[in-house]
Amino acid sequence: MRNHKFVVNEFYHLYSRGVEKRPIFLDSADHDRFIKLLFHCNGTESVNIRAIRKGLTFVDFLDERGENLVDIGAYCLMPNHFHLLLKQRQDLGVSKFMQKVLTAYTMYFNTRYERSGRLFSSSFKSKHANEDRYLKYLFET
Repeated sequence: MRNHKFVVNEFYHLYSRGVEKRPIFLDSADHDRFIKLLFHCNGTESVNIRAIRKGLTFVDFLDERGENLVDIGAYCLMPNHFHLLLKQRQDLGVSKFMQKVLTAYTMYFNTRYERSGRLFSSSFKSKHANEDRYLKYLFET
């Protein structure tokens, strides 16, 4: 249970780590997939990455994603966890975005490494980034 509600036009620091503190990014392909998911999952429409037409540019794909759920201010991928700085653009945007990204990445990771089960230790954690000092800290670290 969160101690805050996600509000439109507010910034949030989100983070999650691997179950049992296990690595969730084993090589550059894993990093690349997660970063692509940040883009592809940031829309109101469902996304099947395998169904995306070859040769489609990011600009072309913008129309197919629907409206953005969040604005991504910053991200940091560590071997066993990640951090995101997001601004919610519409009601339930953060929750929908995170559900899409974490589900898609878990499916990718489990298929690639022939495993099953949870990849992340729990639902993502979040802190309301409502002070300039905290936002500055997030950008500098």
